[in-house]
Amino acid sequence: MTQQIYTTLEVKQLTGASLRQLQWRVEAGIVKITLNGHGRVWDKQAVRLACILTEFRSRGVPLHKARKLIRELQTESKVREILNALDLLKKVGLW
Repeated sequence: MTQQIYTTLEVKQLTGASLRQLQWRVEAGIVKITLNGHGRVWDKQAVRLACILTEFRSRGVPLHKARKLIRELQTESKVREILNALDLLKKVGLW
């Protein structure tokens, strides 16, 4: 099975973050990606973290708190749990 990958422009469109915000998150080591020639390749985990960071930012969560939460969410299962919880909150109109 091949892993789904995304370009930075695709991640920008998916998350609503600016290219500079995405670049900064990578440079700061918050999001881990792969360099492929001259471009950056984002896997699903990196895209999920970028989405979570964008949502935190839109909600006014300070960066130091967002970084702490992201460190706690580094395992796939925890990220999936958080995304499912966010989906549920959106469905019931609480997010």
